[in-house]
Amino acid sequence: MNRLTHGKPLLGTDVIDIGDASGVFRSGDQQVRRHDRPAHEAAFGPVTAGLEPNWLDHQVRAIALTGRGGAHFPVATKWRAAQQADVGGWTLVVNGGEGEPASGKDASLLQLRPHLVLDGAELAASMIGADRTVLWLAQEAGATLQSMRSALAERRTGSTPAPEIVTTPERYLAGESSAVIRAVHGGPALPRTTMNPAQPWAGGPPVLVHNVETLARLGLLARTGARLHEPTSLVTVTDEDRRFVVEVPAAQTFAELFDRVGVPAPQAVLLGGYGGEWVGWAELAPLAVDPHSLREAGRSLGAGVLIVLRQGACGLRITASVATWLAEQSAGQCGPCRFGLPDVAERVSRLADRRVGRRDLERLHEMMALVDGRGACRLPDGALRMIRSALREFPAEIDDHRHGRCLQLERRR
Repeated sequence: MNRLTHGKPLLGTDVIDIGDASGVFRSGDQQVRRHDRPAHEAAFGPVTAGLEPNWLDHQVRAIALTGRGGAHFPVATKWRAAQQADVGGWTLVVNGGEGEPASGKDASLLQLRPHLVLDGAELAASMIGADRTVLWLAQEAGATLQSMRSALAERRTGSTPAPEIVTTPERYLAGESSAVIRAVHGGPALPRTTMNPAQPWAGGPPVLVHNVETLARLGLLARTGARLHEPTSLVTVTDEDRRFVVEVPAAQTFAELFDRVGVPAPQAVLLGGYGGEWVGWAELAPLAVDPHSLREAGRSLGAGVLIVLRQGACGLRITASVATWLAEQSAGQCGPCRFGLPDVAERVSRLADRRVGRRDLERLHEMMALVDGRGACRLPDGALRMIRSALREFPAEIDDHRHGRCLQLERRR
């Protein structure tokens, strides 16, 4: 049995100011330091060798641990499907290809707590009998690559399986699970249609993909057990040119979180990232920053990204910018991505630029209906979800733009 320790936060600090991509993180006026192997074990203690798989599986089920890449799929269900597949030659992928541009939580974990992630990877690999572990990282993420290479060098020798770093161009779809599996199989890092969700590796050797935060939480859970587990969510708050990574207790509300990071009450928040939904502040403020509570309220924390729309800002202009960027990130493998999504993005841009004609809104809804659910991956659906939420959330702005007005631009004059 593992020696249990009291619950500890993943990052061990309050609010982390991400700053630029240099790998320097700050909490207040203090720099947040990376944990090398000795600092890691001093902070969290060791994971006892020979940890009982049944015990760990029970702990994962007891706290209902879900994947933190966005879908929040139950970890225990993934493991059970892998164990029941009755195949060998497993590869475990540590998915650090954080293609969501507004997110910073995975980079924070990989650069500050790399050994917690690697501990979780070893545990997950043992649960499915993997004989290969891949660290899937963006090739442009220099500080992250340096941290993980150092961490692998710091690990004890004889680790089985020995993790290997595989890099990918930094694109939105590069971290999509089917794209990761396809690349691990030797193909391009592009999504593909998954016919059997229980066996997404079909057509090649079996692969299980886990998000970085998921594995960090697994590494922590192996030390605390469910009894001492303290549920938290790791989120990135993006407020114009500022970004913060915050570990939030399950009972804390969005209003309390924004007060912590010093962000004034906004007009709305894009909840979950670029493929998420706009939610008005009056609805969001009293809700708990917790994936389970949000699901009960009909919302999703997604990848833990919170994009702030300040009071007086134009939600349609930001929506158009995001929609255009998503259309440009398309893999171009199917009609909805090659033709439908760019058309939709162009019509949203026309609305944002006050160039909307009498039938443009009607045509926008028609085109979204044609694209919806027909993509080879989830990129079009995520983009449509975000756009539809903007059309629901900003009716006054839509009316203004149809009549050639934009209050944000008028305030700047």
